[in-house]
Amino acid sequence: MKSNSRSETWNPTLSLFILVLFFPVSLIAQNCSSAFETFSIGIHYQSNINSNDFHKYWRSDGGIEGYLSTPFYFGETQFGITYTSFSARSADQPDFSSLLFYLQWGYKFSLPLNLSVALNTSAGLFQMNFDDSDLTVDTGLLTERELAIGLIALLGYSLYTDLQLNLQLSYYNVFTKKNIQLVNLGFGVSKTFSSPQWLKDFFN
Repeated sequence: MKSNSRSETWNPTLSLFILVLFFPVSLIAQNCSSAFETFSIGIHYQSNINSNDFHKYWRSDGGIEGYLSTPFYFGETQFGITYTSFSARSADQPDFSSLLFYLQWGYKFSLPLNLSVALNTSAGLFQMNFDDSDLTVDTGLLTERELAIGLIALLGYSLYTDLQLNLQLSYYNVFTKKNIQLVNLGFGVSKTFSSPQWLKDFFN
């Protein structure tokens, strides 16, 4: 699993990522004065729902995502960390846990009936920590860090002005030698707060 090389073929995920990233901002541009006016804290449980070659060797035991988001000059930006554990399907591979540190950006559309939908792109660092204490190699080989990019769709339902229930579908491509592709279904809750004046003054 350990490798620092990259796939030599062009992955269509990159094309889709770039297309969404530069989607015309005029369609849903937010008022710049709203930037950093509020911030939201959220937590999601995530379950891996796809199957490919990677899943012949490991299965996901579920994950937890915590994040902080705020309105940006165009759209919204979000920073988060997702922890996931993976169990090996045979004794030939070690179990491992992953930490995804990501920065996300996208748009939120308001819908009727207190609903909203957000479409986001994400880029981050996917760190794998292998659990193999019997491995007689440099302990540095038990940790691998790779680039990951993702596309995320989130459906939200506002219970109150500042409390929202979320259903999330995410796709991530991790650029190991043989790319790891993960599709996760998540659900959770987020709460929005007004930013303190000193923070608004700092950013604006």
